[in-house]
Amino acid sequence: MVFSFSCCGKSSKENSAAAQSSSASSAVSGSAAKAKDNASLKNVNITLTPAEELSQTLKEYADPNGCFTAMIPEGWEVSTAGYDMMYWIRIYDPVNLNLQVFTLLKTECLLSNSASKQFYENLRGLDLYSMFADMIVCEKVDDFYSQFMDFCAFMATYEQTYHGFEYPQISSFETIEKFPLNSSFSTYAIDDSVIHGKFTNTLSQESGEGMFTGSLVHGFDYQGYGCNMMYNINAATANYGQYSEYEELLSTILSSVSYTDTFVQTVLTDTSIKAAGASALNSTLQQTTDIITDGWYSREKTYDIISEKYSDATLGYERVYDVETGDIYKAYNGFTDISGIDEYYLPVTDDMYSSPVAGYIER
Repeated sequence: MVFSFSCCGKSSKENSAAAQSSSASSAVSGSAAKAKDNASLKNVNITLTPAEELSQTLKEYADPNGCFTAMIPEGWEVSTAGYDMMYWIRIYDPVNLNLQVFTLLKTECLLSNSASKQFYENLRGLDLYSMFADMIVCEKVDDFYSQFMDFCAFMATYEQTYHGFEYPQISSFETIEKFPLNSSFSTYAIDDSVIHGKFTNTLSQESGEGMFTGSLVHGFDYQGYGCNMMYNINAATANYGQYSEYEELLSTILSSVSYTDTFVQTVLTDTSIKAAGASALNSTLQQTTDIITDGWYSREKTYDIISEKYSDATLGYERVYDVETGDIYKAYNGFTDISGIDEYYLPVTDDMYSSPVAGYIER
């Protein structure tokens, strides 16, 4: 007897087709899930760099005394002091004191050598000799920045027009690299340089890094003992290992400083500068900023690997790049441990540490 169950069930052929359909459906579902997971891996939470955020808040600042204008980020402060060519401008972040630019047109208060220091030290207490004895010895631009706080202390003591000035806090200065400034003083300057240097902030005790300039020239002699002068005193600084991130912003701020004709005609006494007008001063500052930028980009890149890795380790970041666009990001620690993330983001190689960061990857 032959029984047929086809009326109440499915044939083996139908069962096979159903199995294949179910398998295909599962595969599609799995692919969709994987695609969704991949999409979430790719679409991570990326924020702007702090420097980029600050650049979007730049606004014009006009000096209350009409001496200059500049573009400064929201929340930053401006401190000025001095007179004539010894007029000092500092633009800085009051929260992060290493984020700053400053420019001082000229100082005359520098001794030319250690013999001059000893000469005036021996005459301390007589007339103005005590003041000369308190000056720093500056035989090259590096000397000025390595004794920067002593110079500031001297100006605070002997120059009333510097009262209340918020001095940059630069101590333990070290020269990393040095480049020619090629300023208008270069033909007769003792030293005319751009310095890539590091330092410690005397208030916050945080390490800083930046670019510093100066044109050191001979001033005068008295019985063979004399003084030097320095022009083109400019600096742009950030926390150690973070200068590359802020370089463009700091250069924008420094180059935006624009002296007014009011400043040139009423504050300065140098008749040649008066004749040239404010445009000559502004042109010099912009050219100096360009040279600072060129010096930064021509620096020895191996140093960046050390400073940038130090910064990442200190702040808790992993540096990665987008395999599709090549953009570099600072990601939170543990980011590269995420399963499948290496399809989209990979750890940077050493040669990438000198490239700018496009943003931060947050949790």
